[in-house]
Amino acid sequence: MMLRPALLHRSLLRRESAHLGCWAALVVTLPVCFLPWAPLAGLAAFCVVVVLPGIAVARLVVSLNPEADLVEILGLSIAGAAISIWTLWAGAIAFGVSRPLFVVLPGLIACSLVTLQSIVRPRSPAAREGDPGAPTNPEGDGAGTAPRTSRRTLALLLLVSLVFTALTAVAFTPYGLERADGVHHMGMTDWHKHLVVASALGATEIMPPRNPFLYPVPSGPYYSGFQLLGAAVHRAAGGSVDVFVILLLLTLLVAAALPLVLYVLARGLTGNNKVALVAAIGGTLLGGFDMVVMAIHAAADIIGAWPLPNGLAGFRAAVPSTQLDFWAHHNERCFNPPYVATIWAPQHMLAVLISLLLIHTLRHRDHHPDRPAYGYLLPALMLAALPAISSYVALALAAGACSLILVDAWRERRMPWRVDSFARWGYAGLLAAALATPILYGFTRVGASGRLTLHVSSAAGWQNGAFATALLGDHQWSRLLDTPAFYIMELGIVGLAGGAGVWLLWRHRIGNRALAEASVFVVTILVLVTLVRPPVDGPNNLFARSMLIVWALLAVFAAEVWVRYCEKQWPCWVLVAVCAIAVPYAAIGVTLEGALFWPTPSDFLDAAHSINTETPPESVVAIHPDDETPAFGYWLRRRQVATYERVALLFGATSEDFQETQRALRRAYGSTDSATAEERFAGLGANLILVDRARSTAVPIWARQPCFELQHEGERFTVYQRNAGCVAPERN
Repeated sequence: MMLRPALLHRSLLRRESAHLGCWAALVVTLPVCFLPWAPLAGLAAFCVVVVLPGIAVARLVVSLNPEADLVEILGLSIAGAAISIWTLWAGAIAFGVSRPLFVVLPGLIACSLVTLQSIVRPRSPAAREGDPGAPTNPEGDGAGTAPRTSRRTLALLLLVSLVFTALTAVAFTPYGLERADGVHHMGMTDWHKHLVVASALGATEIMPPRNPFLYPVPSGPYYSGFQLLGAAVHRAAGGSVDVFVILLLLTLLVAAALPLVLYVLARGLTGNNKVALVAAIGGTLLGGFDMVVMAIHAAADIIGAWPLPNGLAGFRAAVPSTQLDFWAHHNERCFNPPYVATIWAPQHMLAVLISLLLIHTLRHRDHHPDRPAYGYLLPALMLAALPAISSYVALALAAGACSLILVDAWRERRMPWRVDSFARWGYAGLLAAALATPILYGFTRVGASGRLTLHVSSAAGWQNGAFATALLGDHQWSRLLDTPAFYIMELGIVGLAGGAGVWLLWRHRIGNRALAEASVFVVTILVLVTLVRPPVDGPNNLFARSMLIVWALLAVFAAEVWVRYCEKQWPCWVLVAVCAIAVPYAAIGVTLEGALFWPTPSDFLDAAHSINTETPPESVVAIHPDDETPAFGYWLRRRQVATYERVALLFGATSEDFQETQRALRRAYGSTDSATAEERFAGLGANLILVDRARSTAVPIWARQPCFELQHEGERFTVYQRNAGCVAPERN
């Protein structure tokens, strides 16, 4: 049974008074954000910053395409996050950073968008003819049409969404787990970066903010839009909800949206709901053939450590941490399947979802003169926000769009600005460039991650497909020869079947123009990721996250091939089974990694809790460079003077900046009197000083009143608060 459009007419999204409901929700939730009860204030803040922009997008979708079904409405609603990010970033640049801005502005823009589409004259049914997404073929047999979704398909899609969300959530369950060896966090190192950045944005006074990992450096240009979204909810709620909880909820929202977006994309490209369902399931829950590589290395680790020691040491050898390292760090190309990318780098996955929705919404050109004036506003806002979420993904999408325009110009023998693809991508891009001016302003100081070079990176060993390198030596040309085998290993059955689909499309003209355009994006991004990288010795290896766009598009081609040729072939099912093992293996591995290893001393958590609850958000903490303070970024919700050099460089610092700050910290900690120490810590911007007595049990010489007051004292960690402008007795 098909979902009747009439059922959705009862929805508030279908009523002309929807804008009144949006304004009413905004008026109700704004005062709730200021209530002292944290859960309710946090829920209201999440509604204002995230939910209302999502509703605005859903209403725009319904207005532009009244026949849109529930799956398309839900899938496109994730674009509300992009609108909120653009609003927050641009508003902070224009009006400064303040809590009222974070509370009011996203909801205000969302309600304004709903009001805009309510007062503009809707299109007539004749004008809607040929719209992308209009269900012109209920059975979905025609290429390029969008079939209605049956209740059974909708239920299965929601089940896949629930399963993928649960798999994502389980990796975070070790956070806060107390064991005899200390308190544990998740088994993902990158999350310390997300938490530090969000905490810094939650206390910043300027945009772009100061470098979150090196406070004395003036600004930190980086694609921190996802963290800004979390910081906005945190700040709107008055800091009453831990930023970890907020970022986790945003990550789960991204995970839940992935299968819906893949379904909407595949249905729009192929016009077949069965193909779309296969693409959504396979593109969400499959990995690559590198599962075999991980098994080989795990066996080698066990053999190398045999006989295994007793206890956790032996268990770690049997279940090595490399189950995720092989997807995250072991080679420079660094492509990740969707599951690992979602739990490690949700900001890149959000950018990929926005990119896929842009490909979907800009598939066709609408020539109708009575098309609403705001028709290109949503794609332009999504494009404008994309650099703030992931500049790497934005660059890949821009390269794909430019290639599409050039290919159309060559095919039609016309100038590039006269082809249909330019009318879709070019005009939306020009409007987006104007809207993105505040965001691009934040990247005026380019960090190490922003400098690109022509370089074919390593593909690790022969197990990953680097056969030419293993036989002929490590050269740029041999790495290039390794590329096809490497991508087959990384992409698995999705790459094999998807590549076959692209070949069939061009060799035998099987498919439609929408699929042909998608293949241009696939080839362009593959070439870009292969040949263009950050500096060879640079600290950032995340450029290949753009390959997730390729993964999603290849999943559509693979689903087409699967339904046509492979569905009843048992060798195909064997390959699917190998790739399907990857996701549960990764989920189990990362959960055990966090639950059994990487403990944090309880005394440090007590010190961090004291700082988080008893000091203002704008406080800056000094930590001695030589102190081994484990996992500070997972627990401390205050900015630090200096942290890891690698991430400090990503945000625009230089190695000289970092080393000079480290030397200044050592000089401040080594001061022999209070007045000198106060001046040195003040010069670094620190007003809280953490002392680890594991290095020395004696109280520091400089820790005397009135320049310093004891803020927290534990068995190992002590925190002193600096009194600005004090006059020390030794200076009298």
